[in-house]
Amino acid sequence: MEVDEGSDSKDFITELSDDIVAMILCLLPIKYAVVTGSVCKKWRFLWRNLRKLNFDGTGDLTRISRDWRLLNRKRQMYVYQVNDVIGSYNHPMVEELRIHFDLDNDHRTLIDGWLKFAVKKKVETIELYFVDNEHHTRFLTTYNYNFPLSLSHRNDAVVEIPSLKKLYLKNVNVTEEILEQFLTNSPHLETISIHGSGYLTKIRVSGRPLNLKHFEIDECPMMSSIHLSDFDLVSFVYKGQPMNLNLANLPNLRKLICSFIL
Repeated sequence: MEVDEGSDSKDFITELSDDIVAMILCLLPIKYAVVTGSVCKKWRFLWRNLRKLNFDGTGDLTRISRDWRLLNRKRQMYVYQVNDVIGSYNHPMVEELRIHFDLDNDHRTLIDGWLKFAVKKKVETIELYFVDNEHHTRFLTTYNYNFPLSLSHRNDAVVEIPSLKKLYLKNVNVTEEILEQFLTNSPHLETISIHGSGYLTKIRVSGRPLNLKHFEIDECPMMSSIHLSDFDLVSFVYKGQPMNLNLANLPNLRKLICSFIL
């Protein structure tokens, strides 16, 4: 007796509940989640209800060395994919937005638009990881994407993300003013990680009303001083050049790592 394994597999796939499929799709980069519709018509639009949008395209960069023509084509494909997904997305909320690719300040208008989309969708976690596949220079922050001075429903220059809980930035230039606005206008913000910002020079964070629990500063070449005091910080990690560090009245601090690079 012959067994039609293909038919059995197809029946098993179609019998999976939408909830189980959605759990599986949440674990995938969004480009793979989208194409699952070709496996089963029932799943065609399930990805539009995902609350985690993971645009991790760094795997495509591992096969590129310094071929800038190929890199530009990959960038165009990546940008098209993000725009296409965002344009078709219809869930009222986005829990997490991950943008992982080789993009810089030449793409600021596009990235600004993606961030505004996330803010409108009440995003809780933002990850902007902009790897440098082209310049290959350790502290070359000139090309970094500059975080916008305005992310607000109002027209004034305000960074306002009330729903934000976690912020991870790599190769993104952030100013002290923007950092302060994050802390002021994001009352639920618990985690901040900034890696490779060329604009940060001095950081001063203090005040009991702050909800910030985890703070990380990594290889920001212009950093000269950090002052943290009078709030419920749990962990602080610093990696970079020597600078003035002042920690005062942080009763819940459990993890402190400072690694100075000479």
